[in-house]
Amino acid sequence: MSSTGGPTGSPSARGWPRWVLAAIAAIEGVVLIGYGVADAVVAMTAGVDGPREVASPVGVVMQVIVLVALGAAMLLVANGWRVGWRWVRSPFVLAQLILGFILVSLASSGETATRVIGIAGAGLAAIGFVLALAPVSRRDADGTSPGRQ
Repeated sequence: MSSTGGPTGSPSARGWPRWVLAAIAAIEGVVLIGYGVADAVVAMTAGVDGPREVASPVGVVMQVIVLVALGAAMLLVANGWRVGWRWVRSPFVLAQLILGFILVSLASSGETATRVIGIAGAGLAAIGFVLALAPVSRRDADGTSPGRQ
């Protein structure tokens, strides 16, 4: 069953959307975890700076926990796309919407590096959103679609 994208998990012509969606979710998960770790390192080395609401040790710890937890959840979603779990579509689409709004605001930033990251990330989120809702991504590992069961 390896040519059908079945239990062995190998990609096929019918299963390519799931592999693209898995890659998008994995990239987002790794970036979120990396950002959380980077925030922790900066806070420990340079100190806590910023608005009073977030410039506290508790605020930094909560931000790191949330970022790492969301990153781990996106890695779980990536694995779900890879193996064909049907439930991953909803959390993935919701994550793309949330990340899309955040990244569009980054894309309008004054700094060039931040703008490039925002544009690239928003583009990736848009591709993931559209592909996750496309009929071609609804096929199961065995190649059936919801309308033909």
